[in-house]
Amino acid sequence: PPQDSTWLLRLAAMNIYYAQHEYNRIHGEFSPKLQFLEDYMDKQLVDQFSPVDVRINPETGGFVAILGGGGGGPEDSPSNHCSATIRDDRFLEVNCTSTVTPE
Repeated sequence: PPQDSTWLLRLAAMNIYYAQHEYNRIHGEFSPKLQFLEDYMDKQLVDQFSPVDVRINPETGGFVAILGGGGGGPEDSPSNHCSATIRDDRFLEVNCTSTVTPE
């Protein structure tokens, strides 16, 4: 069966989602800093997709995290050319850029 080359990227994004919700349960708010979430996630997995940008919406208190395509597979892996965005409502979006060069 075909393998999903973005699986690890999506798994890392969901690690941040669940870590944020656990942090929120304990502290009453989402964290703007990834290091505050380290006790609640697989840091080694998430670090493969750095940089990770976490933003808090000042109006809603919700969060959005954007993971870059920094790895998660062999150097030529399609996931190295993808980024993922995860929101506090669990909406997850993966965007990939083509690595094919036109002739």
